[in-house]
Amino acid sequence: MHRLTSTRWNRWTSTPGPARRRWATSRTTTLRGSRSRPRHLQHRARCCRGCGARRSTKCGPWASVRDRRRSVESVHFRDQRAADDTRHLWPPVLENPTLAWDPYLLWACITHFRGSGKIMTGSMRLQVVVEMSKAFNTIEDLREACPPAAGISIPGLYFGQVKSRYLTAEVSLSDLPSLMTFDVSPFRRIELGMDRGITTPGLLPPVRIGSRGGNRRLVVGVIDDICAYAHEAFRDPDPLKPNESRIKAVWTQDETTGLPSPPDIPYGSQRAYADLSPGGSIRLSDDQWYAATSDDRIWPRATHGTHVLDLAAGAPRPTLLDTPAAGSTMPAPDHAATASLLFVELPRLTVKDVSGGSLGVHLLDGMRYLMESTLHNETNLVVNVSYGNYGGPHDGSSIIEEAMDDLLRLRDNFAIVLPAGNAHIIGKPIHAHCPLLQSGRTAEVAFQVIVDDSSETFVQIWLPLTDINAADLHASVQLRAPDGSSTPWASLGDIELLTQNGPGTPVLAAAMFLNLVSQGTKAKMALVGIVPTASTTNTACASPGAWTLAVRNDGPAAIENIHAWIERHDSLPDSPDVGHQPFFIDESANGFTTVGRKYTLNSLANGDNTLCAGGLVKQREPNTSVDAVYSGHGPGRDESPRAPIAQVISDAGIVLKGVRAAGARTGGTVRMSGTSMSSGWLARFVANKLQEQAPGLPDVLTNTQIHAFFAARKSEVAVQKIDESQGLDPYP
Repeated sequence: MHRLTSTRWNRWTSTPGPARRRWATSRTTTLRGSRSRPRHLQHRARCCRGCGARRSTKCGPWASVRDRRRSVESVHFRDQRAADDTRHLWPPVLENPTLAWDPYLLWACITHFRGSGKIMTGSMRLQVVVEMSKAFNTIEDLREACPPAAGISIPGLYFGQVKSRYLTAEVSLSDLPSLMTFDVSPFRRIELGMDRGITTPGLLPPVRIGSRGGNRRLVVGVIDDICAYAHEAFRDPDPLKPNESRIKAVWTQDETTGLPSPPDIPYGSQRAYADLSPGGSIRLSDDQWYAATSDDRIWPRATHGTHVLDLAAGAPRPTLLDTPAAGSTMPAPDHAATASLLFVELPRLTVKDVSGGSLGVHLLDGMRYLMESTLHNETNLVVNVSYGNYGGPHDGSSIIEEAMDDLLRLRDNFAIVLPAGNAHIIGKPIHAHCPLLQSGRTAEVAFQVIVDDSSETFVQIWLPLTDINAADLHASVQLRAPDGSSTPWASLGDIELLTQNGPGTPVLAAAMFLNLVSQGTKAKMALVGIVPTASTTNTACASPGAWTLAVRNDGPAAIENIHAWIERHDSLPDSPDVGHQPFFIDESANGFTTVGRKYTLNSLANGDNTLCAGGLVKQREPNTSVDAVYSGHGPGRDESPRAPIAQVISDAGIVLKGVRAAGARTGGTVRMSGTSMSSGWLARFVANKLQEQAPGLPDVLTNTQIHAFFAARKSEVAVQKIDESQGLDPYP
């Protein structure tokens, strides 16, 4: 392998002439060109491209504009290898200084979407989460506010019962410049998501769950991987309806079932109630049930989604003990055991992306689908999302956290439950903290990138600012490889690359320090990315070993509380792709500390209105438990008291790991461990309490009231009544 070399791209330039766009690889800054650019700037573009010479006296006027480079982001489309106008387009970074951009999208373009396996072209369609400047009542109003040339596709469900500023959209890569340079663009933040498959929209009427017997109907929704909907735990409890399901709809966001997609959602496939309940008076087995519903999938022994759904709303309620004590009875029925159920199956590619970085599009689509499937003034809705990631602002300002908070404000009798995350599952630190970095000093910390890792590695560095629009942050970030090669120092507004053997060779790593990022609005973020250390295709790989992250304070004042998080990076049990969680090496820390469990809460769970569950391990003594060592903890990056609103049993004991609940087949159970199990338990607790507090149609609980209600009962949930004869009873 050639020794790694670095190439610096601070800004891209377009030379006059044909449509083919050229690029600059100098160590000084270049700005956007045009057909009418002055001759001295044309010379500058040629010498950057050809001889690589530094700025000369012929380029003297360049100095007058060079110093303005950090006030405006101006990276533009270019052709890396000058071989094809569309195949190797590079991304535009904002000319609009008020629009936050996604560095993960820049990384995807820099590496030619290697992580997703797509071929990069200008016409490729990107799925994005968008924060708008305001909510729009109709799609027509939104289109009028957008640039005329921008081809934007938005699912119709975003113009239903709730109008929010946060939505998902599909846009082509070549349309991004018009969105960014439009003077009155309604877009404020754009974040890349995973691809959505295209399916013919269904002709069936939308699912609408309303009241029951003049009272509010309890609806429990789960967004997870796979739902074994024929399992007896989810069947109608009425003995006269042995083959009727409590699950009213399952939306599979993959293109796997051949059924039409839900109304107003142009992808995936929906199994409505008629597709889930075969009917008849003779009780069917699981196999007969799936055959009757034309579902020919081969079911594994267990799925994460089925297990969580059983904890949240299965009947009968799961118990903690494997063998009930003598004389014990089954747990008493609760409201959740008779609730109507909805399920969203996340796409395989999104589940495979264990970092959680591409979850936003499908999570927000799924959340809106669950909301539009219930009549707001006739139902109590509890949604459980047992997913998350490590990186993020950890202050509630991520685009998906703010979107969930916004939805919770817009709808009453509605709760969203999330896990605290398993940040300490490997026993190695994924978070590093620099309390104080003095002027002129450099803080460093190494992190181990594992051999034979087929996933990309990302580290987010967050630096606090009182003014997010401030352009005078004097700090730089550098990434060093195990062999000593490194990126140049990336200051605010810079993108620095580490390539295999100079310009034109594959990119192995990058340090990106954009002025505004879509990941958060209350701090500055730098992102470093590293390609996989193993590949089954003929692509370049990074070196495993100890990579070093360095942060330098170039300003006159000290910088306080710099945080770094390594993104989640494990692998799915049945996935052929191997992922190994990188971790910080504490012995290498110089200015950083990696000791402690603080600042490790699931970065989806820092919102103001969502409910978060941490993990507990049951002890041998009756009614006692301790914190699960893997469970994520607060506070937030801004030292706000962000923490799980409750801690719930996730392990039956120090030796007896996990909580037993439904497998994929009726009669089969499995043990699963983690705060996802705590989240399922908490969702059940919330559903029961919500139905008790607001059973009638006139009963309205705002999200503020719901959050205050459960915050006041935090100790009630955390203490846990553990009945040895019936197992866990989270309802004292």
